[in-house]
Amino acid sequence: MSPLLQRLRSPTWQYAILGGLASVPLTLVLHLRAPGTTWDASGIALCALAVGYLAKRRGLESTPVGLRAGAVGAFPVLLSVAELVPVVLSFTQPAWFTALQLALVALMLPVFVGVTAVVGALSGRLGGWLAERGGHPRAVPSADP
Repeated sequence: MSPLLQRLRSPTWQYAILGGLASVPLTLVLHLRAPGTTWDASGIALCALAVGYLAKRRGLESTPVGLRAGAVGAFPVLLSVAELVPVVLSFTQPAWFTALQLALVALMLPVFVGVTAVVGALSGRLGGWLAERGGHPRAVPSADP
């Protein structure tokens, strides 16, 4: 089995993928409910909080789970950024300006993923804190790559 697949099968990634995928429909519903507005990260935050809580109950670290869930949950935002490319290409403007705009759009992708990952990490940490307050374990049972 490849190292990537082994890493994705780790408990941390399993919780993160579960939380990230669960946040996608919630994020889309919140965005479509109020079209023309900015993206709402509350769906990502809520799902990262839940998986952070669940991960901490299983003895995992909640912050990395939330961080990865936030990054996975960024998928709808990435789709909207991809919609900008045809819009930029449709403008009548000098080629250098179009190239500059496309470069800025490409630079925004990691920014969006980073913001959602930070929201996820903070929410996952809060979920872990709530689990600790409920008397669940703080120790990690095994090392996670």
